Amino acid sequence: AFDAMATEVGDTQTSLREDIAERVRTEERLRASEASYRAIFDASEDAIFVFEIDSGAIVDANLKACATYGYSCDEMRRLDVARVSAGSRVYTQQDLMKLIARANAGEQMHFEWHRKSRQGSLHWDEVFLKRVTIGGKERILALTRDITEKKRAAEELSRQRETLFQREKLAALGSLLAGVAHELNNPLSVVVARAVLLEERGDQATHAAALKIRTAAERC
Repeated sequence: AFDAMATEVGDTQTSLREDIAERVRTEERLRASEASYRAIFDASEDAIFVFEIDSGAIVDANLKACATYGYSCDEMRRLDVARVSAGSRVYTQQDLMKLIARANAGEQMHFEWHRKSRQGSLHWDEVFLKRVTIGGKERILALTRDITEKKRAAEELSRQRETLFQREKLAALGSLLAGVAHELNNPLSVVVARAVLLEERGDQATHAAALKIRTAAERC
């Protein structure tokens, strides 16, 4: 009985050592995976936020997001979306929750957002929202990209196109008016010439009438 017990204890210890070794290997893989995730997360040139689905709280933000918005990572986790919204109608936390609910339902959200940094500068961002699994938990990933210069360039291009369009319309109108003036001048020159002849040859009444005709024709 003692031999059987010793064997069982030995097997149990071996199993425990194997379990502990496997747990250590799993933890090492998790740490390596976390390190890789963090390296990729912080190396991104786009601002990235991770939201908790139920509360809409920011559970993580990469270095680009902190630098872009002007807050520390700890401050980011306590940030309310209304503080960084600059639209004509400021986005509230309730608005964010509606967007998160749509993304959680499987919809890939893509929209533009007018926001402000901690320093008060205003920017336009292109925002992508998507449900992802991070660390075994369902989260909402938000990727934001500054498109302020892109929008400014598009607006300037639109303004230049409108200016060019107006110039082309004026040029076409000028060409049309020049053609109309030319077509009118030809018959009017005949009227003026005939009126001059009537002024020279007619009586006083004819002379007065011809003068009026010539004056009106010259005005035309």
